[in-house]
Amino acid sequence: MSVVYNGLNFDAFEGQRREPERPTIGYLARMIYGKGLTTLVDAFIQLVKRDRVPEVRLRIGGAVTSSDDAYIGGLKQKLADAGVSERVSWEPNLSFEGKVNSCTRSACSPCRLLVAKPSDCMSSKAQASGVPVVQPRHGAFPELLEITQGGVLCEPDDPASLASSLEEVLLHRELRRSSVRPAGKWRSMPLSPTNGCGFRGIAGELGSKSTGS
Repeated sequence: MSVVYNGLNFDAFEGQRREPERPTIGYLARMIYGKGLTTLVDAFIQLVKRDRVPEVRLRIGGAVTSSDDAYIGGLKQKLADAGVSERVSWEPNLSFEGKVNSCTRSACSPCRLLVAKPSDCMSSKAQASGVPVVQPRHGAFPELLEITQGGVLCEPDDPASLASSLEEVLLHRELRRSSVRPAGKWRSMPLSPTNGCGFRGIAGELGSKSTGS
């Protein structure tokens, strides 16, 4: 049996990444309940209250429709009640270029924290941009981070655990730097579509065996 990972073209993410002026957390996914945004907002409020990461900021980007207004409004109210609204920016319906820019301007990126499906290309895109990710310890995320060494894990649906993991990344520059991989390194990983272990390579191998038989 062969495992075929989601392939990702890393060429668009090879640009130089600069550390933001302030410690910045980036969320990049659909702004709906179930993607982990509620957990992230709760964790961010805890992180600010701990006051160990001065001037920490949160950038929230992703697809939004009119049906999401009530949910987003509730999160904004929660942030306002906690007195941290001025630390949060909202960037709805980003273009592809905007998504790449969002990745490269963040110090760490939770991406989709509690997404139901077992794999997440956005996590790989963030890491390809040189941005460490914080992901829940479930689904494909533990295996993904074991391969890439591009981030840390937290407990699922646990704001306190997420806040601690974000704090760990934000306070340790060397941990963030260790997530940066040269383009050649990414292309040698199973996540690269040019890797021979990908679907095309396996299909070709099976075709050769079939022809040979």
